[in-house]
Amino acid sequence: MIALGAGLVFGCLATLLVVFYPLPAINVNSSALAKAMAGLKEWEELLIALIAGCAIALGVVFMSSKKEAL
Repeated sequence: MIALGAGLVFGCLATLLVVFYPLPAINVNSSALAKAMAGLKEWEELLIALIAGCAIALGVVFMSSKKEAL
């Protein structure tokens, strides 16, 4: 529980830091990297959904395994 709380606090602080002090844009000259970034933009919503699904699944697995151990 402490790790979860600490992770949430540090995650919120990191998010606020990025929102209030954004990094300057990086000029990318490599065409392969530019293509990869453009490809990720097209799949951004799916990637976010997959990450959220994995986080939920990990939470369910760890909570159910903890109850079984008791």
